[in-house]
Amino acid sequence: MSQDSKLIEQIERVLAKFPVVSATWYSSNMTSGFRDIVAYHALRAECIALIDHVLGAEHAQARTFHRTISTETLHHLQSAEGMLRGTIESIKYGLLEDIRTQVLLDVQGDFLAAADSALSSGAKDVAAALSCVVLEDSVKRLAAKNGLNDLANKEFSAVVVGLFNAGAITKATKGALLAYKDLRNSALHAQWHEVSAEAVKALLYFLPVFVEQHGV
Repeated sequence: MSQDSKLIEQIERVLAKFPVVSATWYSSNMTSGFRDIVAYHALRAECIALIDHVLGAEHAQARTFHRTISTETLHHLQSAEGMLRGTIESIKYGLLEDIRTQVLLDVQGDFLAAADSALSSGAKDVAAALSCVVLEDSVKRLAAKNGLNDLANKEFSAVVVGLFNAGAITKATKGALLAYKDLRNSALHAQWHEVSAEAVKALLYFLPVFVEQHGV
């Protein structure tokens, strides 16, 4: 069973609980609420955990879902149910991957912005560490994106060569990535005397183009 199929199965399992909880809703002139408050809170917690797993807790749609299902009314519960059903359709039509990619690009953009700021402030070591984390993560994600799961635990240069052999990157990109091998090794092993501000600056120019071009 594919990962997408597993996600759909999980969401459908949770969706099956909505009618039961909805049926406990009552409303009068004096008060309203869910009679089975335990079932409601259990469903809410399960839904939040599920949507965070699917979209990521920091995604805007996930935060909207949190607010919706945490508002204790039948209308909001039904809205949350609709959001979950919409998520299934997003998965079926491949839109979920687009959402995850955008979240990832936003996070990496924050890392690179922080690295650039650190370098401008004279903190080359901090900038090197941040940028090399993005470098390492990007090539590993590109390998996973291309189904090269055997590269997951390989060292940096082996992943780059594997990507080239699989046709995932060009010869020029392979050369550019391998040119940063020494910087990556020095930064991720805290050998700061071998890290130069010029090398970090060059990497910060290269990474945004590489990340955007390959969607990683």
